[in-house]
Amino acid sequence: MRQHSTIEELQVPEEAVGGSAVGEACRLAALMGYAVLDTLPEDDLDDIVRLAARICDAPVSLITLVDDVRQFFKAHSGYDGAESAPLESGFCPLVVQAAGPLVIPDTLSDPAYARNPATIGGGVRFYAGVPLLTSDGLALGTLCVLDQVARPAGLEASRIEALQALARQVMAQFALRRALRERDEALRERRAGEARQRQILSSAVDYAIVTTDLSGNITGWTGGAEAILGWTEAEVLGRAADLFFTPEDRAAGRPDHEMTEAREEGRGNDERWHLRKDGTRFWALGEMMPLTSEDGAHVGYLKILRNRTEERRRSERLNLLARAAAELLSAADPDAAVRPILEAGAESLGFDQPSSTRRAATASASR
Repeated sequence: MRQHSTIEELQVPEEAVGGSAVGEACRLAALMGYAVLDTLPEDDLDDIVRLAARICDAPVSLITLVDDVRQFFKAHSGYDGAESAPLESGFCPLVVQAAGPLVIPDTLSDPAYARNPATIGGGVRFYAGVPLLTSDGLALGTLCVLDQVARPAGLEASRIEALQALARQVMAQFALRRALRERDEALRERRAGEARQRQILSSAVDYAIVTTDLSGNITGWTGGAEAILGWTEAEVLGRAADLFFTPEDRAAGRPDHEMTEAREEGRGNDERWHLRKDGTRFWALGEMMPLTSEDGAHVGYLKILRNRTEERRRSERLNLLARAAAELLSAADPDAAVRPILEAGAESLGFDQPSSTRRAATASASR
């Protein structure tokens, strides 16, 4: 504990404050991390400086933050001057340099203190300050008390300990504010990410993306799902996701099978007919995956469907044409050989009956 220290006594070895420029860089980085410089007054901190002034029976008390060019007075009691001061004015930078308490009973007792602008211009005769220390021992600033009357007896150890306790409360307030700020930033980033995800999902109109809870009830429904399946989100939320499975697949337990496969194997794939709201069917390639929370708990399922009806029809057409070509090469009666193939594949070919049948019907009508 320094009582009436001289400037020479306060020359602290570089290694004691973190290794010159490296240590100062760490200290400044820690100070910037709390984001308290140039912020508005706060009631909780104002209460602390008032309490410090009362405990030490001093007319002025300050919470001072020290960066590389100035001192910023974050909170003050009994002081109505500027909100900052240069480093060479006052004694808080000495406390930060030493990272320990400093008590000056009479600033006029030492020529260096006597020449300080705080003494000459501010009339400070008594100073007592303790550092605001991070958990790593870095001094960000001070909690100090001032008086324009010298105190030859200095400051009792019990009062210095009280100042140190209050300084810890200041740092606790800083840490709380930083934690709240980081939480708010994380929430903003999360909401922005969720908004971007919703935009991405909504723009994926070629895919029906559906989320369900563990029971298979729908909890999410994208614009693509509405475009492909026909139901709006309001119509399906809370309903069982098997509503777009065909009756035969529901009877066979396919929805439950997909959830089981996704849960046990990480994903469940299918390629089959599905139902639209209007009752029509479409061929879809589907994939189901488990949904997990941030802590890894299984909370539901994600199902992605893509309409592959046209691709299926193209493939079936090629198969039909290949079968028809093979029959034509060996058939004695080409019409009789090809007609059953074309009639069976009429839907895939895109008409109700083969063209040869239509031609025969037209010819019969003209007679």
